[in-house]
Parts: sequence; structure tokens; C-alpha cells
Amino acid sequence: MTRWYVLQVLTGRELSVRDALAQAGVQAKVPRELAYIRRGGTWVLTEKTIIPGYVFMGLREELTDAVYYLSTGIPGVVRLLGVPRPLAISKLEAERLYLLTPSDEPLRPSAVRFVDGRAVVLDGPLKPLRGRLVKVDRHRRRAYVRMPVQGEHKVVELAIRPVEASDEHPRK
Repeated sequence: MTRWYVLQVLTGRELSVRDALAQAGVQAKVPRELAYIRRGGTWVLTEKTIIPGYVFMGLREELTDAVYYLSTGIPGVVRLLGVPRPLAISKLEAERLYLLTPSDEPLRPSAVRFVDGRAVVLDGPLKPLRGRLVKVDRHRRRAYVRMPVQGEHKVVELAIRPVEASDEHPRK
């Protein structure tokens, strides 16, 4: 079973830290998504990091001193989370991490239909997390989900794709 540890890194350095860990033979994940961003009056799909400032490091065995010093010595790494010493995230947190990183590809926006002012998640990465929804902003095309990271609750933004009822079942 893989134990996942959390590295706090400088924002914007997540992918370079992940790549440095991979070159050293250490599994690492950075949850990413394709999000709609408004540019020049149109919506454009852009890749972005879901949890900025964090890289998840997977180890098949306990964290050794060698891996600790290797990971904290990578440029851009601030620290390995855990007090008073680095601790692996819980099994539940690891399951939620898997929902955000099932592969190395960025997540696609979740399809959401609005019925009587209420958001109904139709598919996508948001569907298994709908019980953790804090808010859905139709105009910004964002959903806000509460996720635990090392026992501390973070609110994470996920992209949505608003779907009209007519889009769901096209007429023939």
C-alpha cells in the first residue's frame, strides 16, 4: 500500500518538484484540471493546479531519512507537512487524492445543470465529491469543495461546465 506525504512547495513550482521527484524514482502527484478562464470576452480552457503550493509524494515503505533529505532538498520545496514529524495522509485523504489524480492527465470540468437555482452534478470529478460541496458559482464556472489535507480542511476550486437541459438530450 502506498503511503502519501504532503510537500509544501512554492506556488508555481509544483510540476518542477514533481518532475524532480520522478527523476529520483519517487512517485509524486500534482492534482491539475482544465478550467474555464475568461479571456478577451470568451471562455478558454486552461490547465491549472487544483491545490496550489502542494505536491503529494507516494512511498511504498516508511519515510526514510534519505527520502526526507532528497525531497526537502529540491529547489522550491518549503517543507514536508506533519507535526512534530512528517506523517502520511489518512486512507480517506488518499482516496480523495485519487479522485483528483486518477491519471497524470488534468481533470476535465464537471457537467453541472442548474434546476430551480440548485446545482445538480451530472458527471466528472465533482460527482463523487458532491457531498463536500461548499458553493457553486455558475457565472465563474467554479465549484468549491471542502477537502482535508493533513487533517486541515482546505476549500478547493474545481471547474464546472454548465449544461442546459436541451444540451443533455439533443433532439433528433
